[in-house]
Amino acid sequence: MLVNVWRHPPRGLLRQCELPPNVGNHIAATSVLLLERCPVSQVTQMSRSSFGRTPCRSRMGTVLWWIMLVLSLAVVADGLKYFVGSVRDKHFATYILPLRLHIAGGMGALLTGPWQFSDKLRARNLNFHRWLGRIYLLSVALGSTAGLAMSVVSLEGLPTHLGFGILAALWFSTALQAYLLSGVVRLNPIAGG
Repeated sequence: MLVNVWRHPPRGLLRQCELPPNVGNHIAATSVLLLERCPVSQVTQMSRSSFGRTPCRSRMGTVLWWIMLVLSLAVVADGLKYFVGSVRDKHFATYILPLRLHIAGGMGALLTGPWQFSDKLRARNLNFHRWLGRIYLLSVALGSTAGLAMSVVSLEGLPTHLGFGILAALWFSTALQAYLLSGVVRLNPIAGG
């Protein structure tokens, strides 16, 4: 039985896999399970042109990418004040090391993150894309760990302790998911990753 598995719907990547006969008509299995049962030699990719990206959609994606980049740069520029001069807030001054580690991790993630969404960069220099991804993951690990430490000493009590702690854990877990997914996508180097 031949089953189509969507790995990345926005990019139009369709993989086909021959499943064992005992699976029958139960196609509700996850794509990871399907890929585990499917030998790499049986995984194929249909051309992107068959999915017909419209020029309008591409322009909108480009505009949104530039907005993301400009906003990332603005946040990085604002965070520089914690590295230049003295910190005015007494509470932040007390915990300046974890604060600076958190901000440095955030800056690294903001400076490398938008480039991970550039199809042109990935197509032209896959190795550079992968190195930027590694830097992004290390930045998130640093920023989320320091953010978790900062959540324990936040001023407004339990709600902020929990809120900032959950944000740090979610930031780390989404980066971990991206890392794990990059290994799956690497099955097909044309697809990116």
